[in-house]
Amino acid sequence: MASAYGSWWADEMELVKLSQEIDMFENWLPEELLRRALPAQYRGATALCEDWNDMREMFKLVLPPQEEITGLVGVAAAQPQKSTLDPKSRKTPMLQGGAEQVFFKKTRTLNSINPLWVYPDRLW
Repeated sequence: MASAYGSWWADEMELVKLSQEIDMFENWLPEELLRRALPAQYRGATALCEDWNDMREMFKLVLPPQEEITGLVGVAAAQPQKSTLDPKSRKTPMLQGGAEQVFFKKTRTLNSINPLWVYPDRLW
């Protein structure tokens, strides 16, 4: 659903933090619940609406040494669970956000994401 060369990316450390938080429940909760927890927590922290990306395909950006990409870093704002829902309605389920995200503007200059730096990754 989402492009492997999209503008919005999350830092790898966000996944590491979430994984460490979930790991402390190992042997306390059923494995199936723990297996589903990481993608659910990731969706919530990055405020990734369900209709923007179903997370079946995930990609990582590996920047080679000596290369640069100019981007903006900030915190993901809360979003509705589905982008078509009204964020002002009390009945709308919201994704909390709060994870650090990076925005790379789509251009045709050297600041673009080079397709050779993007790899599919099986996270869950």
